[in-house]
Amino acid sequence: MRPPLLVVGVGNPSRGDDAIGPTALERLEVALADEIARGEVELLGDFQLQIEHALDLEGRLRVFIV
Repeated sequence: MRPPLLVVGVGNPSRGDDAIGPTALERLEVALADEIARGEVELLGDFQLQIEHALDLEGRLRVFIV
């Protein structure tokens, strides 16, 4: 079973102003370590959204995209 909450961080850290998604994921990984360990939250990072990411949304109660 997939975690009910997926947080997707989109952006490219080498572009500076486009780094908010990956930066948010780095901070959430620390802040939500317990929830991630319990399988309640999953973090996913990528440079840009692709059509294939639609498959990552299946079975989720909530998805938050940064």
